[in-house]
Amino acid sequence: MVQPSTTASKARKKGEKKKPSNDHAAQRNTVKHSGAKYSHESHIPIELQQLLLNIFNNSFRPILSRNLAGSLQEIKQHLYDRDFHKAFGSEVYRKTYASRWSPTRALGYLTILVDLQEQLLVTQEISDGTRSSVGVRLNHPIRSTGEDPKVSLEDNDQEAQSLVMKRPRKILCLGGGAGAEIVALAGFLRHLQAASARLEPESSGATTRNSLPSNCTSPAEIAVTAVDIADWSMVVEALHKGVTTTPSLPKYGSSSVKAANQPLVAAEALSVTFEQLDVLSLCSNEVARLSKETDIVTLMFTLNELYATSMAKTTQLLLSLTAHMGQGTLLLVVDSPGSYSTVSLGTSSGVSAFPLETKKYPMQWLLDHTLLGTTAKSGDKGRQENPQWERLFKDESRWFRLPQGLKYPLELENMRYQIHMYRRL
Repeated sequence: MVQPSTTASKARKKGEKKKPSNDHAAQRNTVKHSGAKYSHESHIPIELQQLLLNIFNNSFRPILSRNLAGSLQEIKQHLYDRDFHKAFGSEVYRKTYASRWSPTRALGYLTILVDLQEQLLVTQEISDGTRSSVGVRLNHPIRSTGEDPKVSLEDNDQEAQSLVMKRPRKILCLGGGAGAEIVALAGFLRHLQAASARLEPESSGATTRNSLPSNCTSPAEIAVTAVDIADWSMVVEALHKGVTTTPSLPKYGSSSVKAANQPLVAAEALSVTFEQLDVLSLCSNEVARLSKETDIVTLMFTLNELYATSMAKTTQLLLSLTAHMGQGTLLLVVDSPGSYSTVSLGTSSGVSAFPLETKKYPMQWLLDHTLLGTTAKSGDKGRQENPQWERLFKDESRWFRLPQGLKYPLELENMRYQIHMYRRL
């Protein structure tokens, strides 16, 4: 059986017809604004959001200069048919997909990261009384001496804070080949740099609006590992280059514009590695290698596709991550709201071959059942005696709405999603 890409079906919408209609808006230089009600509005400056769209526009300019209506419809049909080898089997299709569906997701993911920045970046005291920032697990050495320092809050608080800020945040993006996570994380770094600059207190003693909370530390560097089953290496390389190099300007641009022209983030602030792997076929050693000293693991519009491919293998993947992820590591899951997976129960018998009984479970229920050991809808019953995860945040349905005024060669839509965040205990 063909294993789907872990970015599979990100473009497919619930109830989409088998033969999608032509994408008449494929070449419009506008962004679509849905009239649907939404539960959340981004506070990210529109200038930063436009910078992220410019990254995609510049990175895929040769693709975006074509008439993509036919290719987009072909990709949609392959995704609907769950023929992922065809959907992502060519470089043209992969770049077309990334130029069409990744921009909105990148903006939505940036909003999520900013909304959850206190959970992502908070510096806190954990069970052994030592200083921890997200995922800086104190059972791992953080000095070159090879010692396992127990940095005391009382004795060496400044030293611990310095080590926390200098250590790169390691982020593992399962299903991150199409690049939305990479661009979003670059935008998050840019946001944090601007927020840190606003930390100086005003005369009232309060920090300015949208400044970084005082209990958070901004990372100096983010190291991303993107894993996917298809070969997204050229897409990842193009977007990484796009966020870390100075954009090209017209030959006769003004001197002031040229002086202000800077890369989204410095090259040394964001390192990216791509690995072409089938996450449902990873052995325990491979999961251990990928998750070693990782601070955050993301599954963005990926988990439900994995469940749809194999419930058992997906559950085993989550259990393997649980076994190898260190204390304090975060798991961030974003997916389509109302996602359900079907489980076959019972067995067929001999020649008569009675149909298998099937039952559908919400993705969130399956996730909670595996990580939290909850079996009741309320989550109060059936909880593990020795829990290995705690839930930090959940929202079963919210909208990311694109602001007016954004410009992009293709028409983009708003994004509806569910979000769940857990921390390894």
